[in-house]
Amino acid sequence: MALTREMEQALDRNGLIAHFNATSAHWQGTCQDAYDYTKKTFNGQPVRPDDVAKALRGAVEVNPALRTVLDQKKLRQKYWIDHFSALVIDRAWAALQK
Repeated sequence: MALTREMEQALDRNGLIAHFNATSAHWQGTCQDAYDYTKKTFNGQPVRPDDVAKALRGAVEVNPALRTVLDQKKLRQKYWIDHFSALVIDRAWAALQK
């Protein structure tokens, strides 16, 4: 799922963009790993952001620092994981394709 302006605003209001910015190197590396895995399994086929999201979601879901932020802010709905994954991919995409 691509990051929308509405999702970005909700992430920002709840401090998740600040969390991403503070830990961006970690998320860039995690997203690169997901992209590389997806690219390898696609055997030369084009890789799209939503393809990478499937591989990235598990890492986002179990990240202890993100879990702490989500718990502190009482953001228990599962869509926050998908929204944060979309944010990571959005911010990392240009570097991934190099």
